[in-house]
Amino acid sequence: MTLSTANVHPHAITAECPVGCLAGVLHARALTPLAHELRHGPDSGTVADVVGLYQDQQLARIRNLGAKGIAAIEAVLIAAGLAVPDGTVPVRDGREGQVINAGRP
Repeated sequence: MTLSTANVHPHAITAECPVGCLAGVLHARALTPLAHELRHGPDSGTVADVVGLYQDQQLARIRNLGAKGIAAIEAVLIAAGLAVPDGTVPVRDGREGQVINAGRP
């Protein structure tokens, strides 16, 4: 499953996207603290950086990012296929749409 931001961007959200790509699907109350955490605004970090924070359970330590914002970020990462509900990052085995849960590194 891909999560599209067609209203804002003409492509699906991928790990390589700048954090600003999340603006079409993530409320500013969650995006702004993420951008601040990653420094220098929404185009300075990537969605992969957000996945790393999520996987390392570091989202809760970000100032002004509460439980609702964390839940929204988690939902977006899961919908984009970049995370699975147990907080791990999926690993693709080469077959289209096949995701294997790799667990935490």
